[in-house]
Amino acid sequence: MPDPEPIIPSLPENHAAYFVLDERVRILPLERLTATRMRPEGVGNAARYMLAASRGEMPRRQPIDVEPAGGEGWRILDGNSTFAVARLSGWRSIPCLVRDQVSTSSTQTGA
Repeated sequence: MPDPEPIIPSLPENHAAYFVLDERVRILPLERLTATRMRPEGVGNAARYMLAASRGEMPRRQPIDVEPAGGEGWRILDGNSTFAVARLSGWRSIPCLVRDQVSTSSTQTGA
């Protein structure tokens, strides 16, 4: 018998309860984000962490990391499980940190 799917609590869309929010954060609509990978156990872990953060039992987490994906779309670099929790909870948007492609590419090339 396969293991049952983890029960994911539905979390209200209250970004400040789960995330560290500052001037670098952009609130992006979920429909413009594309997940790059997904681990089922990661989704359960993310949901538990977010619930604990909302209760003050854990620190709030950093927003998810994204990069432009063409047009008005964004590709998730880090935070795919958190994105899945938001989507399963019916959120319309999520806090994101946009990776600066200029500093990333110059770091990689040594320029």
